[in-house]
Amino acid sequence: MKIYEKGSNIPKYISSSKSTVILTNIPEGEYKVIVLASGYRTYEKMVTIKDNTSLSTIVLTKLTTSGEKKEIANDSGDFANAKILAPLKKWW
Repeated sequence: MKIYEKGSNIPKYISSSKSTVILTNIPEGEYKVIVLASGYRTYEKMVTIKDNTSLSTIVLTKLTTSGEKKEIANDSGDFANAKILAPLKKWW
């Protein structure tokens, strides 16, 4: 999980936990929460932290394969900040 301050491209908080994440002493403000896990859709959400804010449980959606070829990107149209979510495989 990565948490970015609003308007920033640099993560303020990073966790590699595979279960519950508890972060304390986060200043009030707006943040973007991004959760990445291999084999699951990326979860992104803007949140406002005030007082003792608790986020609801985040449930990730498992990716399935149907044999259909699709481009997978997480760039929101901003190519300068594009991230590769699924590496290309050799076809030869």
